[in-house]
Amino acid sequence: MTSLKEVQDPDEALSLFHEYHQMGFKHDYPSYSALVYKLARSRNFEAVETVLGYLQDSNVRCGEKLFIALFQHYGKVQLVDKAVELFNRMMGFNCVRTAQSFNALLNVLVDNDRLVDAKELFDRSAKMGFRLNSVPFNIMIKGWLEKGDWHQACKRVAAEAYKVLFEMQIGGCEANAATYRMLVDGFCQSGNIGACFVLEEMVKRKMILDSDGWEALIKDSCRGDGGAGELVNKLLISTA
Repeated sequence: MTSLKEVQDPDEALSLFHEYHQMGFKHDYPSYSALVYKLARSRNFEAVETVLGYLQDSNVRCGEKLFIALFQHYGKVQLVDKAVELFNRMMGFNCVRTAQSFNALLNVLVDNDRLVDAKELFDRSAKMGFRLNSVPFNIMIKGWLEKGDWHQACKRVAAEAYKVLFEMQIGGCEANAATYRMLVDGFCQSGNIGACFVLEEMVKRKMILDSDGWEALIKDSCRGDGGAGELVNKLLISTA
């Protein structure tokens, strides 16, 4: 009997899947996942839903990576609601839902400019049993900062990013270097360099600003922003 993993063509693999199913053959998880991956890569999402229906009925224990991959595939073609729906159904597939799938969905929402939905999901994290680390906070900060396409909009999203950083500290979650780098970049783009003094926290924590953060600060300093120049000097002194 030919393994579905050996069949390269997605349509042929799907046909073989149905043929085996009609013969009463019970597929294992590797067969299901191999077929779903093939169909998702070919963007045959209608067939993906059909196979997922069989998978759910089979009560086979599923791996979380399969769902994370589907979230990403859905996100690439703007089927964000499908990703959200699947996330909500995950536990019905005999699958343990962890922070990895939560973060993956959050990323899909942010990347598709669904920041309101992302913030709503973020706010419900505790009720869903997730203990947040810096990753989801960084995803939200990235979303707010990337939304700042114009000067005024960027000022607003920089403020939102600062708010998220404050929520991290209140929640006992330590911001990391990536968090601060995104804040530096966003604040500098918005012209709100005064807010960049949040980086004094980096000095206290002996964190090192990465090259992207330095580049943003130096660019603003070269444009004549006194606040940026002062902050560059402080950071240089602190790291000397």
